[in-house]
Amino acid sequence: MLKTLAPLLIFTSTVFATRFDIRQIPPSTSVEDALNKLEARKELLVNRWAKKSLDQFPFYQSENKGLTSLGGAVARIIKGEDIEAVNDYLLDERFQPGLVGTRITLAGGLIKRKGDYDFALQELIRIAYLGKGVISDKAYERVIHELINVKGTDHYTHFRIAGIRKLDTENHILMTEAARYLNNQIHFKLTGDEKLDNSKNGFDEWMLDHLEYFFVNGLSEINSKPYAGYTIATFLNLYDFAERAEIKEAARILLEYLNMKYAMESAGNRRYPTFRRQYKRYMEERLDLYDSHNAMMMYWIGNYHALMGDEAPRAGEVFTFGSPDEKKPEDLYGDRFSFNAAISTYIPSRIVYENIFEVTESFQMYQLYHDAFQVVYKTQDYVLSGGGVHRKMWPKLSFLNNVLAVPTIIIPEKKGTTLSEMFYFLGRNKKRHRSNLCVGKNFICGLNVHIPKVNEACVEREGEWSFYNFKKEGCNQGAYAGMMLAVYTRELKKKCERKRIAKDFGLMEINNSEMSFSDFKNNILSANTKRFERKDNQKYIMSIGKEVVFNMRAKKGEYNIKGLRLNNFGRVRGTHHMMNENTMISYSPNGYFEEVTWPEL
Repeated sequence: MLKTLAPLLIFTSTVFATRFDIRQIPPSTSVEDALNKLEARKELLVNRWAKKSLDQFPFYQSENKGLTSLGGAVARIIKGEDIEAVNDYLLDERFQPGLVGTRITLAGGLIKRKGDYDFALQELIRIAYLGKGVISDKAYERVIHELINVKGTDHYTHFRIAGIRKLDTENHILMTEAARYLNNQIHFKLTGDEKLDNSKNGFDEWMLDHLEYFFVNGLSEINSKPYAGYTIATFLNLYDFAERAEIKEAARILLEYLNMKYAMESAGNRRYPTFRRQYKRYMEERLDLYDSHNAMMMYWIGNYHALMGDEAPRAGEVFTFGSPDEKKPEDLYGDRFSFNAAISTYIPSRIVYENIFEVTESFQMYQLYHDAFQVVYKTQDYVLSGGGVHRKMWPKLSFLNNVLAVPTIIIPEKKGTTLSEMFYFLGRNKKRHRSNLCVGKNFICGLNVHIPKVNEACVEREGEWSFYNFKKEGCNQGAYAGMMLAVYTRELKKKCERKRIAKDFGLMEINNSEMSFSDFKNNILSANTKRFERKDNQKYIMSIGKEVVFNMRAKKGEYNIKGLRLNNFGRVRGTHHMMNENTMISYSPNGYFEEVTWPEL
């Protein structure tokens, strides 16, 4: 492996001083290639972060969490360089511990709660475990005794504001308690105080139960933009530093679940799943923007060809790591979480890698937290992703955190990074009524059809049908190159329906086989002579002769396709990934499988 990496490491080292663009390292093309380049990608990221300025202190005269400078301190510790500057930073009087939990402002600033210090705690835990014997004793003592200000078993779950006690959010509780748990380990070794012994004070049981809730029910902050990255990074800390084998294994299982789910629903490091938090990220034009899991996968997988070639100028806005002083928000999200993944000892299982690089046909259904659903069909060339079900949270003030049903979309594997380039169904006009679950094998349906701008020379139209030939010369350079699509669109008749429900409805079939375009078109037209209605039991005959029965008026949260049988295995079921409340089984395309059972103390 070292012989394989040597030329690559020499090459990347020569360009660290100029730009930190991760695309200097060629994108991975196979499982082995991805694994062989991990060290080179890590070196690039650590070198970049070791250049970050140590001038940000958590909330010092600003809203800044200080995470950039804390990450810079971690990178310097890993490299063993500029340690005096790290010592000075950690001992600086401007660095003062803060309040964990939600940071919130109400009533135009009259009511405030200055929280969010738990974000800093995750970086400080890394400094505490990686910095012992590297930073000065004085700096280390301040980190573990003062700056990491949580220990013991007085668990944080709620906060008070305006006299009201409120349950805090998932990521704040997890980050605070993971830091407390790992800090207890340090202090028990120092003092021998059994109150800090997690195996005797009940914390092992508490933490394992807390993590098991995620395994059984799923995460409340589903695919959250941007908080998912902080949740994953906290699981990484538990995996790296927890001494109890069961806690370490629990963290690994949760990481495997999230990464396996990502592998099943993504195409070329792009996905568009239902999510909860933040509302302002809803209908983001870029498929990969503010999705911190994309950034982590870009390190683990190295499969970032969506950023290469003709699309590089546009796509490079997210993961082109320019000078260390660049402050683009999208750059910071990709940068930070890639770094968190790179410095962890965790690497996804080979099954995750194989489901990205050695793709075979798969079909998955996910029942997520808050009664949300997601359905995904995947081939080596594209993903059909059902955007889920909108769930309104209570109270009304929580509208910012609703579960958001994104479009039912066709995402090609190799090209296309923006929503406007995609074929998709938006769903009902009113967001709160959206239920975008109509996904079958090479088939999707829904309300409010979106067609990207296409050269008319690439389209043949027959009444309410449009047939797109992206195999045709001059038409095979875009996102759907090499594919054929049939799109049926029918406008709702009544003006009141168009206003209340949707402007139109329809269905799409995608085909990337060797079938000729004329056969594709004629097979569909000859077999589907009746107009489709927005009713139950609609029958569509695909180009290959297969019948699909679907319901265009399915109730909210009801799966639209009839007769498609899936292994009934709990909240995750499908071809390659299954989970119930005790067990998770992941299958690779070649049939190899891994079965894990939730650990018990």
